[in-house]
Amino acid sequence: GDKNMLCITLTNLGIVSYKAYKLEEARTIFHKALNLQTILSGGNSLEVAKIQSLIGKVFLKEKNYCEALSYYRQAYETEKFAATDYAIVCTVEKIGNLHFKMKDNSLAIIYLEKALALKRKLKIEVGNLLSLLCTAFINSGDLEKAFFFA
Repeated sequence: GDKNMLCITLTNLGIVSYKAYKLEEARTIFHKALNLQTILSGGNSLEVAKIQSLIGKVFLKEKNYCEALSYYRQAYETEKFAATDYAIVCTVEKIGNLHFKMKDNSLAIIYLEKALALKRKLKIEVGNLLSLLCTAFINSGDLEKAFFFA
């Protein structure tokens, strides 16, 4: 059969498993899809980044923040070659949020500021990004910067 169609089907099956809270099954299926998509596209494609993000999402749901972060970073690196700023901004914000959850305020600030700059450049609603940055700066002891984002 068509390998592209198989990859799409695997990804969709992984999404169904994820939504059914069959997280280990979802992760296994996503890894199969990732391996196949990497072979099909040579590694640097938006589809690869999407599957990397989906695997990160599974780990995030399991509260395995280190593994989630690893896959979101892989997606970010892939997106730098294959995606638009619109795709990249979501991944950068997820990485910042994960660092925030892990109480790594300095890295959280770096990624959240990147996300904020991209959102402003693209004229996208910044949502709760400002309050997250404010809290991260408070946690890091920089009250002057925190006040700027308050």
